[in-house]
Order: sequence, then C-alpha cells, then structure tokens
Amino acid sequence: MIFNYLQANLLVKDDDFDKIYPKKIARLSKIHWTSVEVAKKAAKFLVTNADSKVMDIGSGVGKFCLVGSATTPGQFFGVEQRQELVSIAQEIACKRGLDRVHFINANMMDVNLKGFSSFYLFNPFYEHIDQAECIDKTIPLSIAKFTEYEQYLFNQLNKMPTGTRIATYHVGNTQIPDSYQLQEEHFFGLLRFYIKSKKCYPLVEKLLNFSTRVLPEALFRMRGIKAHKNIYPNCPPPTHNQGL
Repeated sequence: MIFNYLQANLLVKDDDFDKIYPKKIARLSKIHWTSVEVAKKAAKFLVTNADSKVMDIGSGVGKFCLVGSATTPGQFFGVEQRQELVSIAQEIACKRGLDRVHFINANMMDVNLKGFSSFYLFNPFYEHIDQAECIDKTIPLSIAKFTEYEQYLFNQLNKMPTGTRIATYHVGNTQIPDSYQLQEEHFFGLLRFYIKSKKCYPLVEKLLNFSTRVLPEALFRMRGIKAHKNIYPNCPPPTHNQGL
C-alpha cells in the first residue's frame, strides 16, 4: 500500500514508511535513513529518463532507492557494506515487486562507478568521525578510513563525464569537485543538486586533500544541525546513512 501511495504521488509520512522495516532498523531512521520527502525530491532531480542509473553510496536499508524507484522511471542501485542491511533492502524490493532497484553488498571502492549517470550522497562517511552515532560495530571505523573514502570518491566523481548529476544531503560544498556546478538548494540548503559542466584537472585534483576540506565541512555540519532543528525540532539531526 505504501508504494502505491508513492506511485500516486500521495503524502507518505516517514513513520508510516518505516513500518516496512524491522523495529530495530526503523528506530535508526531519524538519524541514518533519508526522509521520504528528501528522497522524492532528490530522485526526481537525478532521474532524467528511463535510462538513468542512480547510485546511492552507502545505501543502508535502501530507503532512498526504494522511494526513488517508486516515484521515478529510473534505475536505482545501492552499495552497502553491511550484509544484514542489504538483505533487508533486497527482501523488501522483491516482496513489493520493485524490479528497477538493486542492492550490492560491497565496499564502494570495489564498485565501478563509470556506468552510472547520477549519484546520491547522504554524508556516507561521517560515521567514521562521529562513532557515537554509528549503526553497529560490524565494520571498522576510523578517521583514516574517512579520509581514504572521501578522497577516493572525490577523485572518481571528478572523472565522470559532463552531465553527471549529484544530489547531496548534509554534505558540504567542498566535498564536491569544482567541475560540478550547484543547481538548486532545498531544505535550508541541506539538500543540494549539482551537474558536471567542466572537465577535471588532474593536477588540481591531486593537490586537494582532507586537510584542506575538513574545516569547511565542519562549519557546514554545524549549520546543518541548526537548520535541521528548525525543520524537525523533535528529532535529532541526521549525520550519515552508513559507514563504508
């Protein structure tokens, strides 16, 4: 029924959507999983036609991909390291007959990103920094891993072709290559849309590192927490959707 409502563009509250998950997973939603309204908005930007292939980096239990596949004609792929979360997402997609959504149990660095036209990032690596809000202890978490993953994704996005689209939620501008141009902002600037419009510059790309971006990201994070409290005063601010 929930997905019928989404397909009909009817209002679906997060508390109602999250009932499709086991209770222990649903309890993580306010911090770790994308809200339905944010997912709908982002998916509609990332999908331009039925051939669009959208990759969710750190897909958790697949909430963004599930909502996106129900509200757009695009194909959605989620990569997630935790096998339990992938299994839950796959089971829901199968039971609900969502055949345009796929989940991959892997490290993001082991997935070839070249075949995708769009990417969704809900601060996927922040769990490595704020371990107090981690999902569980099943994967190793460290600042070193945060740096490694952030730099790797930054470089990979910089190599994508012109026209590639990115939607970020709770991610600072400095984590996105300069080859992408900001198109829109929503939800007090927490949700941002980008399109690649320039070629990458390898020399500049190599000079960029974690130390040059951590302070701007920290400042954006503080701003995001304040804005979130204005939108959802009774909910803790989301920080990430999974650790890679």
